[in-house]
Order: sequence, then structure tokens, then C-alpha cells
Amino acid sequence: MLIATVVFFRVFQGFISPLRRLVFYMENIRNHKFGFLAEEKGPKKIRTLAAGINDLVTNVQESKMLMQAEVARATARLQITLLELEEAMETKDQFLA
Repeated sequence: MLIATVVFFRVFQGFISPLRRLVFYMENIRNHKFGFLAEEKGPKKIRTLAAGINDLVTNVQESKMLMQAEVARATARLQITLLELEEAMETKDQFLA
């Protein structure tokens, strides 16, 4: 009975410890802290889950960077358009004066 209890405890710890790390990692993701990847340790199912989460976070980070770059390009285009409109209005005002 004691041996079975010890074996159960070891198996339980081998599963729970990596799962707790994944929960901690998911809490960081929830708080928009993407500075590290989940450890791919523990039983195969936990490693697979961690790898999937890491892939998802990597994709989110890449999408965020692409979106920020596109916003910066669009902002630059709008600023150029605004300058062109201001120049056109100034030219119109000079013509009408």
C-alpha cells in the first residue's frame, strides 16, 4: 500500500507540476506578458499543450508586430495626404486673394 501511495504521488507530482507552470504561463498571457515561452516539460500531453500555446503566442506576437507596422505606414500616408491638402488649400487661398 505504501509503495502504491508513493508511486501515485510521484505520478501526480509529475503531472501537476508542469500543469501549474502552464497555468502560471497562461496567467501571464492573459495579462499581456509575452516575454517568455512555456516550458515544454512533463508528460507528453503537457509538452504538446505547451508547444501549442507557444506557437499561438508566437503567432499573436507576429500579428501584433505586423499590425503595428501597418498602422505606422497608414499614419505616414495620412500625414503626407494632410500636408498635400494643406498645400492645396494654401494655393487656393493665394489664387482667390
